[in-house]
Amino acid sequence: RVHGDLSRRRLRSMASSSSAIHPDFHGAPCKMIVEVSDILLNKMNEHEHKRRLNPAEKPLKEVFMSTFVYVQRFNRFRGDGVAESLKQTMKTKGLNDVQIAVIANLTPESIPQARLQLEPFGSADISDADLEDVLNQLQKFQKFV
Repeated sequence: RVHGDLSRRRLRSMASSSSAIHPDFHGAPCKMIVEVSDILLNKMNEHEHKRRLNPAEKPLKEVFMSTFVYVQRFNRFRGDGVAESLKQTMKTKGLNDVQIAVIANLTPESIPQARLQLEPFGSADISDADLEDVLNQLQKFQKFV
């Protein structure tokens, strides 16, 4: 019980702290890991195409490749259109972009766990039935990993 309270306090503190998010990122769109994965994969494919046309084209930077590997390691979803389907499902349930990213990236296994994860990012005005539907959709999409 104490451990849960400490984690909850730490999450609240991080979410409310102005130093938790660098000023450059204030107002930036919040992305799910699956969306970032799609963006990086498209960039890689474009770069490979350029290199085929021009072999003198420089390879992608190491930081890009490290980021790509990291994102792939934590991406729990695969397949065309998965990111958009997940986002639309959660938007219809009343979740905002930050809440969608939290739920999709952390993939809670229960309603109480999901509510705890959402709490620091604003109260989600979502019923338990709708939240259960969201969690079921997440599990459905994860089966294709």
